[in-house]
Amino acid sequence: MSATKISEFPSTYIFDNYGGLALIVYVDDFVLAGDSEWHSLFWEDLSKRVIIDEVGDIGRFLGRHHATVKCEGQERFAFDMRSYAKDMIQEYVQLTGMPNFKKAHTPFLSKVAEKLEEEEPIGRLSSLASSILMKLMWISRLARPDLLRATTWLATKIHAWTASCDGHIHRVMSYLHQTQDSLLTGWIRDPKETLYLEMFVDADFCGDEDHCFSTSGGWIQISGPDSQFPLAWISKKQGAIARSTTEAETAAMAYVLFEEGLPLLELMKRLLSPNVKLRVREDNEATAKVVTAGYSKRLRHMKRTHKINIASIAAELSKDDLELMLVNTLHQKGDLFTKAVAGPLWSNAMKLIALIEEYEIIKTSSAGLKMTGTEDISLEQAIGPEQDVVAVPRAQAFKKRKKRKPQRVPQFLQADD
Repeated sequence: MSATKISEFPSTYIFDNYGGLALIVYVDDFVLAGDSEWHSLFWEDLSKRVIIDEVGDIGRFLGRHHATVKCEGQERFAFDMRSYAKDMIQEYVQLTGMPNFKKAHTPFLSKVAEKLEEEEPIGRLSSLASSILMKLMWISRLARPDLLRATTWLATKIHAWTASCDGHIHRVMSYLHQTQDSLLTGWIRDPKETLYLEMFVDADFCGDEDHCFSTSGGWIQISGPDSQFPLAWISKKQGAIARSTTEAETAAMAYVLFEEGLPLLELMKRLLSPNVKLRVREDNEATAKVVTAGYSKRLRHMKRTHKINIASIAAELSKDDLELMLVNTLHQKGDLFTKAVAGPLWSNAMKLIALIEEYEIIKTSSAGLKMTGTEDISLEQAIGPEQDVVAVPRAQAFKKRKKRKPQRVPQFLQADD
């Protein structure tokens, strides 16, 4: 069937002989995307090589259901994890014995980065926090980006969980309880030749009172004249302390661009068009000037502290398929993933990312596609060209003896000869 593996996404295969269909494989789950006219022929040929269940519409994949909803008079595709959210809330009540949830419009308390006092007692949920946060991380990464910033911030407190952290995590669960039916949506209503990638990147400079590290935030979507479809979102504490907003924004752009933006651009060139572009949205003019020039006297230290070469960002932005554009702060979708947002700004952020509360379910499906009886057949044998595979014997395991390193004495303490 002559499948081509996408190196940036090893579980994704392109079939040029079948109209450029894309197949995503996760263990025994298959998801096929592309021109529907080729689907029947593809499944017919694949079934000759792999035993598969009945083919159906996309349903539950990685714990996430998918649906078609109607909102504001138009149809949208929705990422549906409502049942997962309800199970999380029920399990939280059973674990903590706290069934009462207060009304919460955001997942943040009045201050998400509340200062923790050294004398503050250990939180009652310290032994349960990891389990709760893992579930919150899963739903925030797959279908609820509005939970990501609060979840990643709480994850940094696991090693020193306090009573204040109990209040923060209960606030997150109260917000989830109130918005458990909210859906992240997207839509494509334009020809693929008019589509492009859009990357919003932002940073919160030294926004946590407990430390001086900044937070990088990013949002990537497929855009068009009448299209918006989410692909990835990021909220991550930076690995070095920035000395200015410009430095923090530059570090955020480098991380989001090289970690997600460029790999997704290469994928979209295969799926959409070789001429597809990536448009980078930045709301800090000073940062835009620095990354365009590829040099700043005040940021020469970033190669050492952040392990970032500003010239590499400028080199990518100078290519024909990348565009750097300034965006108004009110339209900056990456802002949601850098700090606590409240009030009218929160409502505006939900509208920007198309996370909706009012909708009508048009179609939903729980059908899936799995491989069965293929324990002895690898994916490459099923869909790729035949290759001679030579088994390499594993080396005998042994425990390496660790050498004790000599104690390092600072030079200014060393005795003179």
